[in-house]
Amino acid sequence: MRGTAAALCLLAVLTTRAPGATAAPRCPADFVSLDGRCVHIYTENYAGNAPAMTWPSAKALCAAKATDGWSTELATVNEAFLTKFTAHVVSEIPGMTGYIFWTGGSKVNGVWQWTDTAPIDPLAYIWYMSSPNPDSTGVYGMLVPSGANNRFYMLEYDESNVGPSFICEAKALVA
Repeated sequence: MRGTAAALCLLAVLTTRAPGATAAPRCPADFVSLDGRCVHIYTENYAGNAPAMTWPSAKALCAAKATDGWSTELATVNEAFLTKFTAHVVSEIPGMTGYIFWTGGSKVNGVWQWTDTAPIDPLAYIWYMSSPNPDSTGVYGMLVPSGANNRFYMLEYDESNVGPSFICEAKALVA
């Protein structure tokens, strides 16, 4: 009996979290947890197995990664995510530190938004220095590396541009 009580106390200690702490999400296969989100960084071009693609093609490839219980879209980014993303690329796939990555950002009727239609603040620190440029014909967001600050920033790219990679985000479907 005492052994059972001691085991239960130990279990309670091991499963108690600090206030405000959250568990890392369980992610689908081929996705990793970054900044509390499940993301897939497309590496097929880096591995020499696929050509570069347009934003609509990247969006379709990401959508095809949906599985039972999960929806997928090109990822939204914010400053906290960019910090985690940069650290992950540098430590886990350092050969891709010079790569560019499609995101879920697009300009619809002159307004920047994510694939879930949430607006993108044009003054957010995710943008590269002069972006978004109101005179640009770019309609899709791509993360580009900046060696000066050892992080990625978003730039607007045209419909005809291609990129070698993308960031896909999986979200658990609500039952």
